[in-house]
Amino acid sequence: MLKQLKHYFLMWNTKRSIKASIRLATEAIYSEQFDVGAIVKRLSNDTGGINLLQAYISVSLAAGLTEPLKEADIDHALMQLQNAEQHLDTPEFDGILTMTKKLAVGNWSQRRADILRGKQACTNDEYSYAGMIYRLENAKRGPCSLDERNETKNHHDELTQAKRNLEDYLAKTAEIDCKTQEKERQVKEELDSVRHELELLDDPATINIFGQMSLDGDEVPQDYVAAANWFRIAAEQGYANARHNLALMYEDGQGVNQDYAEAAKWYRIAAEQGLASSQNNLGSMYETGNGVPKDHAEAIAWYRRAADNGDVNASSNLNRLEAILTRDEYLNIVFAFMDLMAAHAPLIGNCSILPYPKATILYAIRWVVEDCETKREATTHQALREGYDRMVPTLNYLFTRLARDWQEIDPEDKDAIAALGSCDSFPDWALPLQRKYIDDEKASNEAIEIALQVMKDKLDRENRH
Repeated sequence: MLKQLKHYFLMWNTKRSIKASIRLATEAIYSEQFDVGAIVKRLSNDTGGINLLQAYISVSLAAGLTEPLKEADIDHALMQLQNAEQHLDTPEFDGILTMTKKLAVGNWSQRRADILRGKQACTNDEYSYAGMIYRLENAKRGPCSLDERNETKNHHDELTQAKRNLEDYLAKTAEIDCKTQEKERQVKEELDSVRHELELLDDPATINIFGQMSLDGDEVPQDYVAAANWFRIAAEQGYANARHNLALMYEDGQGVNQDYAEAAKWYRIAAEQGLASSQNNLGSMYETGNGVPKDHAEAIAWYRRAADNGDVNASSNLNRLEAILTRDEYLNIVFAFMDLMAAHAPLIGNCSILPYPKATILYAIRWVVEDCETKREATTHQALREGYDRMVPTLNYLFTRLARDWQEIDPEDKDAIAALGSCDSFPDWALPLQRKYIDDEKASNEAIEIALQVMKDKLDRENRH
């Protein structure tokens, strides 16, 4: 019971610390303190010495808030922190911290741009969406509420209607003389002002947010068709995230007819813009052959680009697909040798008839043996364990036969070696050939070298991943 109370206390204390750090970060950004490093340092000093990971999570959430802080935001930050701390003593932790920092800086930079744009609009005395949001948020040192944003949207609707009214007015008065040139000038200036304000509101990032809200049912009724339409508008304006979201809608058949080719098209456009998530998803489509020709080489290329851009799923997909292709390659080599042995198992084999170089086949057999033994230890499925138990001795037998009995035959011995193919044991006349080619010590050393190389390569792969 005491242990459970201690756990609840730690959870409560961590949530309290997160809430305090998010509020401090929010106050900082609306005070136009844009140095992320300085903000993180301030969070560490003012909130009781929180760690870097928590500081960057708090910065990222503060920069991304579009309404006052909710308990769900605190729970989300706590979940991120707990998930990351599971990797605290593993090599993955540094990568998680780097990615969290990168996300925080990116969100912070985007919000900085929004604030500066709004500030410039206020400086220029522009009655615009950006300027209104800046005035409200700067006055409160915090994000606008949903009601405040709805009021701004209503103002946008009023401006749109005013534009229509002005256009109607101009159309009606086009047939008659304007009373004065000054009146014409005033009407034109008013219309230009309305159009300019509408252009300021025509922000693809905001439109993409509307699409996400419709998709999730966040403060609005869930509507997949509306979400797809919002994403398409922002996508056609060149916004990479909207292009990715539209591709998802086509892939899942939400709000539009399912169309893998169309999904692949939008993934590719966003991927070429450098969006890692689209690069990963395009790689997945090449792996499965949905919407594009199935092409593992192309899939690996896109997975690698996405992994280089920090996508964790792409790193996992890259390692998985490369492992599958490597295993298939080695299995094909082993099966080719097994077919040869089934049809031809000589006392002394001529390496020139092998389907692959001897060293290549030895390496492939040993690699498959190591793979089978690893999977046997990992599985709890009895039938699979029994299958591996049967396969490993057979592979070891093939490995030993290949290392010992298959040789590079001198030209003058080829006819005699070929004659041995019908013998079950060495006749007297073939004993000199046996002594010449069968060297158990040499075969053992060769087998050991191959096994060590496989183990070394396996460790190198594990260290790289």
